[in-house]
Amino acid sequence: MLKYEIVTDFSSCSDWIIGVKGKTDLNLLKNLTLDIPFISDKDFSGEAGKEFVVNVNNKRFLFLGLGEDLRFSIVQKIFRQFTFQNKDRFNEKTGIIFLLTDISATPLSRLCEAAWQGIQIGINNIGSWKTIKKASSAWESANACIYFYSGEAMQEEIKISLHKGNIITNARNTICRLINTPGNYLNPSDFASAIEEIGKNAGFKVQIFNARELQKKGLHALLAVGQGSKTPAILAQLSYDGGQKDQKHIGLVGKGVTFDTGGISIKSSTNMHFMKSDMSGAAAILGTFQAVANLRLPIKLTGFLPIAENAIGSQAIRPGDILSSYNGKTIEVIDTDAEGRLILADALSYLVRNFNPDMVVNMATLTGSIVGTLGNHAAGLFSNNDELAQQLIAAGNESGENLWRMPLFDAIKDDLKSDVADLRNFSGLPTTGAISAAKFLEEFIDNHPVWAHIDIAGVAFDKTEMTQLKAATGYGVRLLTEWISNL
Repeated sequence: MLKYEIVTDFSSCSDWIIGVKGKTDLNLLKNLTLDIPFISDKDFSGEAGKEFVVNVNNKRFLFLGLGEDLRFSIVQKIFRQFTFQNKDRFNEKTGIIFLLTDISATPLSRLCEAAWQGIQIGINNIGSWKTIKKASSAWESANACIYFYSGEAMQEEIKISLHKGNIITNARNTICRLINTPGNYLNPSDFASAIEEIGKNAGFKVQIFNARELQKKGLHALLAVGQGSKTPAILAQLSYDGGQKDQKHIGLVGKGVTFDTGGISIKSSTNMHFMKSDMSGAAAILGTFQAVANLRLPIKLTGFLPIAENAIGSQAIRPGDILSSYNGKTIEVIDTDAEGRLILADALSYLVRNFNPDMVVNMATLTGSIVGTLGNHAAGLFSNNDELAQQLIAAGNESGENLWRMPLFDAIKDDLKSDVADLRNFSGLPTTGAISAAKFLEEFIDNHPVWAHIDIAGVAFDKTEMTQLKAATGYGVRLLTEWISNL
């Protein structure tokens, strides 16, 4: 496993990556007592992603342009792309230096954390089921180490940032492996086992409720979604207590559909193979618990992951069926492919009624509508509380996992009225799909005053430089961990 160290000289290794902000004066290298010859602007501009190599005294210095914008997400992406494309070029021990004109503008500790996260993501390999494996790079060897150069005054701050970044990225990589796992390897039972293992290793409690227990508790909407599959639905309860006297209590809920055929309202085959990612919301909540527990943050978390496979079978729910739910409301099924809101409805009601947390946030790959609205640039944020919305947006900006606030128009509630039940699960209208889904969920929070719904359908599974098609992005772990860290 790749490790890191913080050093104050250049004796640790022969390969060094020098991250340069835009048009930084390269004469600053003289301050580092490096005998690097003069480099002109024509040779190296500092533009984002540009490279220039110099060999001096048996050491290799690769200049890597960072551009002028040193936001965390941008620096992380530069190192992620660089690592994926160049990890075979370096020895197992490699150093990193940042060359900046104004070190006060962007903390060195944050740059180191962004670089470390980018490197860890960039060396990841999603080809687990290939029979012919790629040869491992030097950075994937047992003795591999990245050395971050720093003056002594900054070392403690950098150490804290790297520790945080390491934990968050490990959690992110863990959930990406789960999201990328195909449905024949990850059904609800398999997912439950993975959750229990992660909880045991990270130090948070996990309780799994099986179908019989869910029936007894009255989570009928969740059970209904899973009844077409040979593997019944389950509910995973996650609990973490930071042990502080006046700590806040946060409730988190994530959609966990391990594979979504659409049910009888079957999806098109064009992109159905991507529906192994329909548990990304649950995975993001799981990863957040892993990160928060390993960081030992002073917070109380209660999480619920409703997990089901939306399959086609003789017992599958049908359009027109009437379902009962945990909070007592009846639901007319208009579209069996609008299943995510059904399982979230029961989980949200169960959380609010039995635990009454200070704040509630749910995350789900819920609608194609939000993809049409925001693409893969941001997740849709719906909230009934301005302060909570502002906190989450700020955390998104800081982490690089962006949010865009969407409206919760009360008029949309009329679209959810049913002639035969309290609600219908789909309006049938070609517009406002993401909003109507959010309004449906709002019916199941018992008027909780501090609630947010995050629709991650466009950002959870996407094309990157590491894939030919699409793969998990790990969206949500950095966002929620950043938010919780600042409460």
